[in-house]
Amino acid sequence: MAAENVRLVALRDRLISAVTRSIPEAYLIGHPTRRLPGHVCLGFAGLEGEAIKLLLALDEAGVAVSSGSACSTHHAGEPSQLLIAMGFDPVRARGSLRITLGRFNTAQEIERFLEILPESVANLRSINTRPAAANRQDKGQT
Repeated sequence: MAAENVRLVALRDRLISAVTRSIPEAYLIGHPTRRLPGHVCLGFAGLEGEAIKLLLALDEAGVAVSSGSACSTHHAGEPSQLLIAMGFDPVRARGSLRITLGRFNTAQEIERFLEILPESVANLRSINTRPAAANRQDKGQT
């Protein structure tokens, strides 16, 4: 088990380092090292209200992740009480991306995730930052 923990910590730390370095306004939720070996919780400033869209985009790409904290799994749609207790507002508490690594995850899967995630976040940002007039025209409004 000790060897497996070392392996998971290496995968986890690679993921955290790459995401926070390569995705603008990505932030880690929780302490960088004082956490479970295979647990990562991330947020993306400005996209917290779009967590479900990010989850769906990642799912479509074959990546299984969750939102919120594990404690909020049975309370879909509600903000994580754990994240609220940590000082997050309800929108940010709902909008986190939770990645759980386990015994069968590989370094290749982490690298694939690190290729898919930045593109998924960038696509969401481009949709969310379109000028209001363009959004109204898309909806048939003027």
